[in-house]
Amino acid sequence: MSDALIELEALLPQIGPAVDRRRFGESLGRTADLLRDATRHLERLTALLEIARETDFAQEEAHADALSHLYEAVDGTASSMLTAANPNDLREVQEDYNDFVQELGRAETQLRRHWRAVVERDFRPLTAIGQLLRDIETTSDAGRRFIACGEAAERSGNNAGVVSAWRDAVVQLRQQRTSLEAERHTLTKNVEVDAFLDALADGRATLRHVTPGVRDWLEHNQALDGFAVRSRT
Repeated sequence: MSDALIELEALLPQIGPAVDRRRFGESLGRTADLLRDATRHLERLTALLEIARETDFAQEEAHADALSHLYEAVDGTASSMLTAANPNDLREVQEDYNDFVQELGRAETQLRRHWRAVVERDFRPLTAIGQLLRDIETTSDAGRRFIACGEAAERSGNNAGVVSAWRDAVVQLRQQRTSLEAERHTLTKNVEVDAFLDALADGRATLRHVTPGVRDWLEHNQALDGFAVRSRT
C-alpha cells in the first residue's frame, strides 16, 4: 500500500498537465470539426469581395459598414488562430470563426440585394433597347443580343448555391453590357438618337429626349408603337 501511495504521490504533479492536454485535445478536435468547411467559406469570401469591387458595393455607407464588419471578423479569426495555445484560446477561435461566418452571411445578403438593384438600373433597360433594335432590320441582331444580356442578368440572381458561379456571371454580364453599349453607339450614327438611347438605357428617358429627329428616326424604322407614355407623378 505504501508503495502505491508513493507512486501516486509521484504521479500527482503529472495529473494537472495530463488533464490540460486532454482538454486541449478535446478543444482542438472540436475546433478542427468546426473548421472543416473553412476552405469553402474562404472561397465564398473571395468571390463576394470580387463582386463587391465589380459592382461598387462600398459606395453606400451601409454597405461599407457591412464590409468593415466582415474585415474585422476575418482579422479576429486569423489572429486568434495564429496565437491559440490552450483550450481557452481554442474556444476563442471557435467563437471568432462563428462570428466570421455570420458576418459573411450578412454581407452576402446585402450584396445580393445590391445586385438586384444593379440589374434593375443597368440591365433591365437593355431589354427595352433590345426590343427596339430587334424590330429594326439593320440592328435586329444587336437587338437580340441586348435582350439576351438583359434576361441573363435577371436570371443571375438565382445562383444562390455557389457564390463563385454568381461571381463569374456578374463579371461576364458587366463585360457584355460594356461591349453592347460600345457597339450601340456605332449603329445609329445620329447624335440625337444616341442621346435618346443613352437615356433609355439609364432608365431616365422622358418626352424631352424624343426630339423631332428622334421621332423621325423611330417613325422611319416603324418603332413608334414600341413606346407608351406614362406619368411618373
